[in-house]
Amino acid sequence: MKRIIFIEGAPAVGKTTYAKSLQSNLIADGKNVVRVQEHSVQSIDMSRQAHLKKEEYQSLLLACDDYFDKNTASLIVKQIREQSRQVGGNIVLAYMQLLTIPNKDLQLDLLELRDKEIVDGRVRFVQYRRIVQDLWKAFIQIAKQDNNIYIIEGSLIQNQLYDLIGYYMLSDQEILSYCQMLLSLVSTLSSEIIYIDTPHLKLIIEMASKERGSIQDHNNGEEIIISTSWYEAFQLWVESSPYGKAKHLAGFNGVYAFCAECQRVSRYVLNDLDIPIQLEVRML
Repeated sequence: MKRIIFIEGAPAVGKTTYAKSLQSNLIADGKNVVRVQEHSVQSIDMSRQAHLKKEEYQSLLLACDDYFDKNTASLIVKQIREQSRQVGGNIVLAYMQLLTIPNKDLQLDLLELRDKEIVDGRVRFVQYRRIVQDLWKAFIQIAKQDNNIYIIEGSLIQNQLYDLIGYYMLSDQEILSYCQMLLSLVSTLSSEIIYIDTPHLKLIIEMASKERGSIQDHNNGEEIIISTSWYEAFQLWVESSPYGKAKHLAGFNGVYAFCAECQRVSRYVLNDLDIPIQLEVRML
């Protein structure tokens, strides 16, 4: 059994569903399994991860003393530390995991950490590449010390493509070289890719746009939208990205065009990666 299993595929093809099923099956076989979820403290891509200098991180911890009594502050600091890891000389914080802490001032502080993410073109590609390398190296050091099987959703190819295509607009060969670099970092651990392909991507994206609805609440009988749906946020992201603007992508057709490009590039990359690949085809 491979130590690292990368679950890859275009947006909405069912990576999470497949990963959950695989995890359950492996656990039933008596294996120790860690499913590395997006935006979690274990994630090895930088989406929804704040990249903080040590002094910025210390300031966040000290702010807890202003918002809570001593005992509560100690517990909140513990929660923050549990969602943090040292990467290179900085701290990477999975801040989205902390938004349930019941304090509006701290929640506002945490939401401001969006500006400390490095995705969506916030840093030059050379810096982005270096930070992701450091993140992967930190993960490998942990994985070497245990016997867990790690199931990782999208972090090798698809989640990288949002930036590599959407913001840095790299060529196919440049993206291939980038993914080969990431794989070289895990060369000491056995790994494989399970790629979920589909001939029905357009219909699957349409289905996902309807299923992943807005989070809603009601106040005195009035419906209130608390957050936009996955599809609405994704459409806005596609339309506002440099790639989307250059290709004049808009509406559903724009979202589909971007997802189809991700699928095309993924297939290109997979053809030249030196790693076992299992193909799964999602039909309707």
